[in-house]
Amino acid sequence: MLKEQQKDNLELVKSLEPKLYKLKKLLSKCETLKIKQDSYFPNSMTFVQNPNYQGTHSFYKKIIDIVGVDESLFIQLQLVEKIGLIDIPAIYERWCFLQIIKVLIDKYRFLPEENWKSKLANQVVGDLNKLRDVKIKFSNASIERELDLWYEKELTSRKRPDFVLDIRSSFNTGYTHRLVMDAKFHEEVDVENQIGLLYNKKDYSEKNSNTVFILHPDSNKSIKKKRTPKKWGYDAYYGEIEMFNYVWDDKNPNHKYGAILLSPITKEGNYLDNLQRLIGMGMQYNLVDNSHILLGDVEKRKDMLDPRPEEKVFCFVCGNNKFHESRMPTKNGHGYRYSFTCDECKHFCTYNYCWQCNHRLVKNGEYWSYHSAQILEPFNIKCPNCSELIRG
Repeated sequence: MLKEQQKDNLELVKSLEPKLYKLKKLLSKCETLKIKQDSYFPNSMTFVQNPNYQGTHSFYKKIIDIVGVDESLFIQLQLVEKIGLIDIPAIYERWCFLQIIKVLIDKYRFLPEENWKSKLANQVVGDLNKLRDVKIKFSNASIERELDLWYEKELTSRKRPDFVLDIRSSFNTGYTHRLVMDAKFHEEVDVENQIGLLYNKKDYSEKNSNTVFILHPDSNKSIKKKRTPKKWGYDAYYGEIEMFNYVWDDKNPNHKYGAILLSPITKEGNYLDNLQRLIGMGMQYNLVDNSHILLGDVEKRKDMLDPRPEEKVFCFVCGNNKFHESRMPTKNGHGYRYSFTCDECKHFCTYNYCWQCNHRLVKNGEYWSYHSAQILEPFNIKCPNCSELIRG
């Protein structure tokens, strides 16, 4: 049976040889004459009046309308399926790019620019060695923030990190912040050395003006010197407290560098939680000036510490901008404490300040807070600026 099949196959190949020769000759002639494939439906009456072509073209248009893309993007999406073999680090890098977009749109309700899908498709199917400075704009009018997500943006240091997220306030404060993220597909990532390399040696921080974070898939407790009792403490470090004895940094990190686990396979919470906490921190904490919170109080006739941010407050968990808000004086009588409860998901957060250095502090609950917590009392946090313990 098998021999008969092989015999039939050989006969088929032999019969096709003359046709293959003619086909190759025809393709060569087309190439010489610069005749290429055209994705646009021809308007010649020969085709327009043909019911077979009409039906095919009609269904093609319906598919495009249902998917919600234009014709050029539809063609690009078909090319995605033809991507050849690429190395795993490149796959992970592109996957991380998609996850950042997913958090911005699905979690924090940002609207991307009109042609973002085409830019994304170009990034996915394009040559990594040629793609540079790809930018997708995002905006969220309800929380007064605008974002530029860059792929392979060239910094002033001439270095090109994988991703740059430029955060801007549109609330008349003029605040801006740059969050730099670099994907490292390492089986055992060396967080300490990688931070030193990227933040300091390669100057991704651009002279300490940017925050720099590593994205990695290492789920084997990459944070060896866990300093927080939180569930994610072995997988994520947000610069909440000093962890490494860097010669080049003799101050508290204050959330300016770190590393997070980003992998579809995770044991704790949703796999996007670490990334959402990082991006949320950039918009909630790193964007604003947390050291100048002294305001005059006419009623009390003295200066009071007021940690309420100048920016629009948003829900750290669901991205909503509507809250039940309350203000109360702190126990030391020097300032105020604010509480916000989200109208949609009921997430509760507080804005307070450090009694030692007067630095603004934000509590997003035991799981979502990025500040360091006390081991036995997780609701007590440590100031990221001076390491003072704040109770309650």
